[in-house]
Amino acid sequence: MSPWARGLAWVVLLEALGACSLVTQGFEECATDLDCGDGRACSARYCLPLPDGCRREVAATPSTGASARADDIRLAALLPLSNARTGGLPDTSEAAGLNALALAVTDVNSQNGIDGRRFTLYVCDTGRDSSVIAEQTRWMVEQLGVPAVVTSGSRQTLAVTDTPVQRDAGTLVISATATAVELSGVFGRHQTPWRIAPSDALQVRVMTRLLTTNPGYAGSSRYGIVFEDGPYGLGIASALREQLVSVTDAGTERVQTFGYLPPLDVPSVLDKLAPFHAGAGELRTTVLIGFPIDIVKLVESAGGRPALAADGGHRWFLSDSAKDLSLITPGTGPSLLGALGTAPAQGSGTAYLDFRTRYLATFRSDPDGFSYTGHSYDAAMVVMLSAAWAARDDGAVSGPRLSDGMRQLSAKTGPRFRLGPTEWRDAAAALGRGQPIDVEGASGELDFDVNTGAPSARYEVWRVADAGFSTVRFEDP
Repeated sequence: MSPWARGLAWVVLLEALGACSLVTQGFEECATDLDCGDGRACSARYCLPLPDGCRREVAATPSTGASARADDIRLAALLPLSNARTGGLPDTSEAAGLNALALAVTDVNSQNGIDGRRFTLYVCDTGRDSSVIAEQTRWMVEQLGVPAVVTSGSRQTLAVTDTPVQRDAGTLVISATATAVELSGVFGRHQTPWRIAPSDALQVRVMTRLLTTNPGYAGSSRYGIVFEDGPYGLGIASALREQLVSVTDAGTERVQTFGYLPPLDVPSVLDKLAPFHAGAGELRTTVLIGFPIDIVKLVESAGGRPALAADGGHRWFLSDSAKDLSLITPGTGPSLLGALGTAPAQGSGTAYLDFRTRYLATFRSDPDGFSYTGHSYDAAMVVMLSAAWAARDDGAVSGPRLSDGMRQLSAKTGPRFRLGPTEWRDAAAALGRGQPIDVEGASGELDFDVNTGAPSARYEVWRVADAGFSTVRFEDP
């Protein structure tokens, strides 16, 4: 059933119940979402409760007190803000990304949106549960008619893109953090998902270069690659092993992968990794491609294995998913201190400096402490700019029209804008006139490849410091 037909069915049912029944059943008439208060949204002129785990994060009405409009534009963000594997504890990295999304929507609303049409951001905690993701996607698309869904991570991005209701509606899917190589093929078939971070095929080039030329790692006798066996981890591990074997001419016996499925069985992985690295007087490296919840357990437990000790010649190396302040604990700090990692760059352009200043002032937290905060800001900004293109000549802001708008943001011959509140009105006005533009985001240059839905971008080389991370340099892939 289409969203319009489903909404009409609600109206028919509710009107049949009568006015008194409406009150007793808890349904109220509405014109905008703000008529419904917290925890509910306006659908087909009636307030409906949001699904469990969902809330209105940013309302369309800005602080200036302007009234909400019935044609304000809704966006949804489906994020793993908590994790069942940690007993439902908050994911600090995802919370930082949500802050950046909310800041972007607030920035645009403060600039009057698109000719007075502002944006409402709804956010749902997926808990990393595929069945929850499917239901939340269905509700947001069918009941709220959102034209775009922001996701996090490769596995969850694939799950949203695989949802039949998303395919039927043509809803645009965009992720700030998904980097799996296979997503390029998915985009080729379905024209979604779009991504702010570049493909891991590019990150592997930077990782290989560091592992074979950096004095702390070059000349390692063995490279072990421990990875979470999913779209993200498997994609990097397979490509990295292939490149290391080729570049070092080390032979396959000297470059081995060790995959695991969550929850991580620490003793099992260490029982395989430690004998592989056994050998005094040699430099040995283990690349960790996973998330802090697993890396912390692994590194803390590895302390008792001589083959995995720093003073015995062992080194750790990290991928982008590890850059989270929760990685550094009293048990991991001594082992990881000085370890290098890579991540799609943020902070390589002037737009990031403006973003970081506003983020610090708003949230009293430094976005430098996490990967992808700038990418999250950009994800929301490019969707809203695409809405300016879609809405020109009174057009509908739909998923397919947003996708068309995404193709108008990397025009090197068009006017150039930095993503942020200062240049929003001029950028949106240009797109509203049908003029393609070129944008620089908080994550850097956003030159989208319209065949893969992802940009080519610079990478940050980062180091684990005493109480956080420091940027070593930026590199092109």
